[in-house]
Amino acid sequence: MTSAPETISATLHANCVLLGEDGVLIEGPSGSGKSWLTARLVADWTRGAARLISDDRTTITRHGQALVARPHPIVAGHLEWRTLGILPVPSLEAARLVAVIRLGATPPRLPSFAESEAKLLGITLPCLLAADARSAYDTLLAMGAFWLWHSGALHSRSKSILEKTAAVRDKDRLKATASSPGPP
Repeated sequence: MTSAPETISATLHANCVLLGEDGVLIEGPSGSGKSWLTARLVADWTRGAARLISDDRTTITRHGQALVARPHPIVAGHLEWRTLGILPVPSLEAARLVAVIRLGATPPRLPSFAESEAKLLGITLPCLLAADARSAYDTLLAMGAFWLWHSGALHSRSKSILEKTAAVRDKDRLKATASSPGPP
C-alpha cells in the first residue's frame, strides 16, 4: 500500500506575483515595500507579464519538490496601497514558486548565485537580495531575467516578457529625456 505524498503548508507575511508563468515570493519586514513592489510590477506589466497572487499573507504548500503559493482567503483579490487603502485587484488563485525576492537585506557587492538562496518548507529557491523595493524593481528590470534564467528558475516565456518590459521602460525614458528642454 502506497501512501499519498505528504503536503506541508505555512502562511507567511509575504506577497506573491506571477511573472509570466513563474511565481515569485516577495518577503521583507513590515514597511519594507512589499506591496509597493507588487503593485508596481502588476501596474507596469499589464501586458500580461505580472499578475497578483497575494498581498500581505501568502500560504505556501509543498507538494513533493514543488512549492505552490496561494493568497490567504482574508486578503485574496486585494492589494494594500499606503495612503489609498485596500484596493480590489484582479488576481490568480495560485502559482508555482520558483524564486524569492527578499527586501530589507544588504546584498553583497558581487553576489554569487549560490550565496543568494532562500529555504522554504525544506526547498531551496534562488533569492534576490535587495535593500528596498525600488532597488529590487530596478534590478528585476535591469537584470532580473538574467538572474532568474541563470539560476535555472525562470521559464523561457517569463524571460522574454521581462526583457520586453525593460525595453519598453527604457524606450519611455529615452522619449522623456528627448522631449525635455536642454540646459539653459
